[in-house]
Amino acid sequence: VDANSMSTSPLESSSSNHDNGTEHDSAAITTSKLKAAQHLLQNQHQQHDVHTRNIMHLQDLDAYLFDHYKHIENQWREKNQLEPLDDRNQHWNDEKARERIDQIQQFAKSDASSVFQLLLKNAPLQADKNSTDGKTDTHHHATTLTKHQFQTSLTALSTRIHYPTILPLAASMLLVGSSVGVISPVMPFVAENLNLSSTQYGIVVSSFALMKMMGNVPSAILVERHGRKPYLVHSLFLVGAGVAGIGLSQDWMQLSLCRMTIGLGVAALTTASTLTVADVSTPLSRASAFSPVMSAFAAGTALGPALGGIL
Repeated sequence: VDANSMSTSPLESSSSNHDNGTEHDSAAITTSKLKAAQHLLQNQHQQHDVHTRNIMHLQDLDAYLFDHYKHIENQWREKNQLEPLDDRNQHWNDEKARERIDQIQQFAKSDASSVFQLLLKNAPLQADKNSTDGKTDTHHHATTLTKHQFQTSLTALSTRIHYPTILPLAASMLLVGSSVGVISPVMPFVAENLNLSSTQYGIVVSSFALMKMMGNVPSAILVERHGRKPYLVHSLFLVGAGVAGIGLSQDWMQLSLCRMTIGLGVAALTTASTLTVADVSTPLSRASAFSPVMSAFAAGTALGPALGGIL
């Protein structure tokens, strides 16, 4: 969460998205919790106590999430010129701030419990060494996992691909790539009909790439600020309007403007798609998650010219 770009507490916004958001919102929140669990595991690797290294407790994840969420909250409070939260200050008399600390603790406890339940469902069964009959102590494993179970379960969850998000994105990228490529065989005929010079034709062709390059950074800022879905939708309208406008253009300036509109739409779609994939993937699944989306766009740009030539 970019705490510096939000007018309300990022934790409150995250909770609202989880309760009222789309399936992608829920998947993104779950993925962020898995990333937090990965960070906890990395921190545990650095511990020197043998018991701590071999046993992962629910309380460990709870404490880690509490510190992490408090850090996010303090980033937001610093941006809004509010006193940072510090539950270790014994002379702290701000009642609202103490209530906020309690809320963050509840957030952390709830999220830690949900993540631990996911890990428990995917953890390999292992006989409790302290059990005389060789059976698994289910009460013990309700709040505790061995390091092997924690790591195995976390790896299994973190390598899953969220196809309900990835496949629609790939389909959109395939269609947009095709719409961009289908124009290529037609452009020489358009230039001939409009009597464009070599310079004018060069400007028309390069205007798409120029606007795509210039639109990437603003698109990233807007997507981070307003969310992924609006720009996934609006970018398709821009691409469609630009392609339709090419057929109605009467001179090279109108052609360039339409090509720039397409470039801006592709920049917004690519940026929103990239960040959406990053939301629902972890470092262990990111390459596999990006592959269908990027391959679909490349396939679209390859199939588009062939389709345009046939038409």
